[in-house]
Amino acid sequence: MPGPPPNPLAARRNPRVGVVVLPAEGYRGRTPKWPLPENPRLTARIRLIREELEALEERELDEDLSRTERTKLTRLRERLAIAEAERDAIVEGEKDLWKKLWRTPQACQWAKLKWDRDVAQYVRHKAAAEVGSLDDSKEARQRGHHLGLTPKGMKDLMWTIATDELAEQRGRAQLSSVATGTDGHGATVVVLAVDDDED
Repeated sequence: MPGPPPNPLAARRNPRVGVVVLPAEGYRGRTPKWPLPENPRLTARIRLIREELEALEERELDEDLSRTERTKLTRLRERLAIAEAERDAIVEGEKDLWKKLWRTPQACQWAKLKWDRDVAQYVRHKAAAEVGSLDDSKEARQRGHHLGLTPKGMKDLMWTIATDELAEQRGRAQLSSVATGTDGHGATVVVLAVDDDED
């Protein structure tokens, strides 16, 4: 864990920017347009596989392929199908994650600081990581930290999320009683009784 939050009242010789309190309800502005071009790495990989596959299929029409070449043809078709499925999953993941991230409290600061390209780069790496790319996973973890998506990142940026006092009051009102005891084996048991009555 990142440790205790910095003391905003601590005396310092050099001026320090105060803690930024982010709204608990998240960013309510418009989601920015996706700023990055189509992923060139995925596009190039699919194009190269297609070219190699088409050349081998043309040869298949003109002459009988050897057993090794037929195996290669089958494997190329498989590689193309996997690459296209991976691309589709990444593109869908990017769209979904992009929309979700721009509803978070951190998005308020990203919009203010115009970090939409930085967020998009995080989204690109995160979406690729979710389909199994270890390198993209490492990069997404680091970028997530710099965008304030981790507790340590929030602390380093001196961001905090405002508490939703109304939700806390509702939660306390629904909790009518708490009982503690033991289960007969020495373990402590906590029983929460929730008031389901709607007034």
